[in-house]
Amino acid sequence: MLANYIITNHGAAFTINARPATWTTNNNSKTYGDNDPDPLTTGSGDFLAADNVTATYGRATGESVAGSSYHITATLNAAAGVLANYIITNAGADFTINARPAAWTTNANSKTYGEIDPNPLTTGNAVAPGPGTGFLAADSVTATYSRVTGENAGPPTYHITATLAPAAALTNYIITNNGAEFTINRRPATWTTNPNSKTYGDNDPNPLTTGGTVAPGSGTGFLVADGVTATYSRTAGETVLGGPYPISATLAPAAVLSNYAITNAGASFSINTRPATWTTNANSKIYGEVDPNPLTTGSGSNFVATDNVTATYSRAAGVTVLGGPYHITATLTPAGVLSNYSITNAGGSFTINTRPATWTTNANSKTYGAQDPNPVATGSAVAPGPGTGFVVGDGVTATYSRAAGETVPGSPYYISATLAPAGVLSNYSITNAGANFTISKAHLTVTANDKTKVFDNTPYSPFTATLSGFVTGESDSLLRTAGTLSGAAAFTGDAITAVLPGTYTITPTIGSLTATNYDFPSMPQGYFVNGKLSITYGNCSAGTPSGVILQPINADGSSVFPKSGRTVPVKFTVCDAFGNPISNPNAVFAGTGGQLTMLSAVRGQLQTVDESAYNDIPDVAFRYTGGQWMFNMATSNLASGSTYTFRVNLAYAPASVVFKIAIK
Repeated sequence: MLANYIITNHGAAFTINARPATWTTNNNSKTYGDNDPDPLTTGSGDFLAADNVTATYGRATGESVAGSSYHITATLNAAAGVLANYIITNAGADFTINARPAAWTTNANSKTYGEIDPNPLTTGNAVAPGPGTGFLAADSVTATYSRVTGENAGPPTYHITATLAPAAALTNYIITNNGAEFTINRRPATWTTNPNSKTYGDNDPNPLTTGGTVAPGSGTGFLVADGVTATYSRTAGETVLGGPYPISATLAPAAVLSNYAITNAGASFSINTRPATWTTNANSKIYGEVDPNPLTTGSGSNFVATDNVTATYSRAAGVTVLGGPYHITATLTPAGVLSNYSITNAGGSFTINTRPATWTTNANSKTYGAQDPNPVATGSAVAPGPGTGFVVGDGVTATYSRAAGETVPGSPYYISATLAPAGVLSNYSITNAGANFTISKAHLTVTANDKTKVFDNTPYSPFTATLSGFVTGESDSLLRTAGTLSGAAAFTGDAITAVLPGTYTITPTIGSLTATNYDFPSMPQGYFVNGKLSITYGNCSAGTPSGVILQPINADGSSVFPKSGRTVPVKFTVCDAFGNPISNPNAVFAGTGGQLTMLSAVRGQLQTVDESAYNDIPDVAFRYTGGQWMFNMATSNLASGSTYTFRVNLAYAPASVVFKIAIK
C-alpha cells in the first residue's frame, strides 16, 4: 500500500552514545634495586564484558626512592573500534620505589695510649645483599670513620661513627648503621730507677737518685707530653752493713698514670765506706841538726769531724844524707772509727838535706904580659849560720887554678876553687861559683914624630907616630904581621894646617889604632906625646946666603959707618924649598913685623970707617925689592963712637938675622 504513496519519509537518527567506562589501575611498588614486577601492576574496568577490554602497563622511568612515585600508565587493548564506544576514564596509578633495607657493619678497633689513631680509623663492610636487602654493588657504598674525641685509656670507649657515601645513593636505603666502639689501651711503660749510694757520714743526695723512662718506642714508653717524673724515697738506715736499702720511685702526675701499664721496680741505695786520706807532710832537717819535734805534721781529708781522727808520727832510723829519704809512718786513732773508712795513708818522707854552704872566690886580674899572681886568687867560706855554712870542724879549704889563656880577648878566664877534704863535701850543697880572672890590656904610648920641612907654602903631610910600651918581646911590626895591631894615629894641633915657617905642635890621637892586647888610654895623661913640626927656610939657588945680613953690612960685624945723620941699607934674603926668595912678609917676619930690634949699644974704640955713607930716605919697615928685603935704617938716633947690635925677627923661630954696625 505504500505504493500508493509518495511518501516523504526522511526518517530520523538513532544515536548510540559512547558508553562511559573507567579503567582503574592499581598502585604498585617495588623495593629499590629490585626488578619491576611483571606485570607492572593490575587493574580492571567496567567495560562490557563482550568487548574484552584489557590493559598493559608502563611507567615513567626512574629508579630512585627520592624520584618516586612514578606514574603508571594503563594502555587499553580491545578489538578494533571497540574503545571508540567508550568515554574512558583511565587515570593510571602510582608506582612507588621503596627504600631498600641495608646494614653497614663497623668493626670495633683500638690503639695504644699515646699512639696516633690508625688510618683508616677502622674497617667495615655492608652486610651481604639478599632478596630486597643489602646495598647494591652498583652504588659502591663506602664508609669513612670518625670517633668521639678523647685520648684516655678506657673505659670508657669512644664510639665509632661510619659515614656512608655516596650521599645520593643513600636515600634509596633504610640503613642499619650502628657504628662500633674504639678502645684506647693502656700503654706499657717502664720507669728505671738508678741505683745510688752515698758515702758514710754524708747526707743523702738530693734528689735521692735519678731515673728515667725507658726511651719510648712503638706503643711503649711514657709520652714526653705527659711529663712523667718521679720522686724518690728509701727505706731508713745509715749503716754500711745495713744496706742496700730499697729505693721507691713515686711517679707523677697521677692523672696520666691510669693510661699506662707501668713497670716500676725501684732500685737499691748503698752506704759506702768513706774514702779518706791522711796526708803526712814530708819533712826534713839539715845535715847535723836534730830531728824536729814533732817529727812532722799532717792532716786528714774527708774524715767525719766528729770522729776526731788524729795521728802520731815516727820514722825509719838513719842520719845520713845518702841513707835517706827515711819513711815516715802515721799511726791513726781512734781505732774504733777507722772501719768506716777506706783510708789512704801513704806516710811521707823524711829527708836529711845537704847543708847549704858557699865558698866565695875573689875575682883577680893582671895586665897583659905580666905573670899570674901567686896564689892566682883568694877566697873564703861564707860565715856559718843556723843550718848554713861549712861546719868549722870539717876544716874546708881551697886551692885555686884558672883556665889557660894569656890574651885579653880570651878573658875573663874562669878561676876554679877546688875544695878539700873531699870526704866531707858530700854533706853539703855547695855554692862554689868560682870567679873571673881578667887580663887587662897593656898601655901603649903614642909619640908623634918630630917633622921638619922647608917652606913651600903647603901643609906638611904625612905625620907619623911611634908606639912604645910593648911587652913580652912584641913590637909594632910583629903585631901588625900577626894581625893583632892595626890602624894609625890621627893628628891634631896647629902643625896640621901650618904652611908658614915656624915651629908647630903635632898632637897625636888614637885615630884608627886598635890592638888586641893593648889600649891607648887618654887618661891618665902621658900616653899621647906631642911632637913638633919645624918649617924652615931653604937655600937660595942664586948663591946668595939665606937668612944672613947682606952687603953693605958685613956679616962678621966689622962694618963701621960714617957719623950719624946718614942711612944704612940693611939687606937680607930668605928662600923657599925651591931656592926662590920669599916675598910674602907673613912667611918672613915674626909678629914684630918688618922692623929692627936693637939688642945692644956699646961705646968704645972703633975701627976706621970702611963703609960708604948713604943719604937715602929712611924706611919705616922692610920692603921687598930685587929679590931682597931692604930697610934704609936712619942713624940719626945713633951715637957716634958706639957699636950697635940689631936683630931682624924672622917667622921661623929661633931664626933671626943679627948684625952689628959701628958709627964713627
